[in-house]
Amino acid sequence: MSFYATIQGQIKYRSQSDLDRVVGSLTEKGWMKDNKFVDEMGYIVNEESSSDVDGLTLNIPLSTYRNLSRQLQGMVAGCESAEVRWSSTDGCFQGGVFEGEKETIYELAQWAKDNLEPENQNPPAQGNGEEEDFEDYCQWMADVELEFHSDI
Repeated sequence: MSFYATIQGQIKYRSQSDLDRVVGSLTEKGWMKDNKFVDEMGYIVNEESSSDVDGLTLNIPLSTYRNLSRQLQGMVAGCESAEVRWSSTDGCFQGGVFEGEKETIYELAQWAKDNLEPENQNPPAQGNGEEEDFEDYCQWMADVELEFHSDI
């Protein structure tokens, strides 16, 4: 079963071999090609290189990735530092923040109440199941996700 998550961030590794190991794994599993992240169709997500050899840093550009969130714990294991955020509306409305190897998970509806301006804290009223109401709700969720990622 697939899980789609919007992910972005940076991971700094302690050694070139650690960075190379992670980039190699991501390339082998189809998330990177020519040192750039790709989507599930193989299209390049970012034009610039995703790994900074001099800084030993992996840069994950903001995009929606299929199943990459399941790899994040392994990607940050043993890192020098990391700030990576993920969010998803794929059967949930959650987000997570990796600071170093520690992950904190948030229910994004609660995160919105705690962190957004009052007019954006709550989802729009759901009326009689009208398509317009559903579109407004989906837009609110997308806006919350963008705000969640804006701190990076």
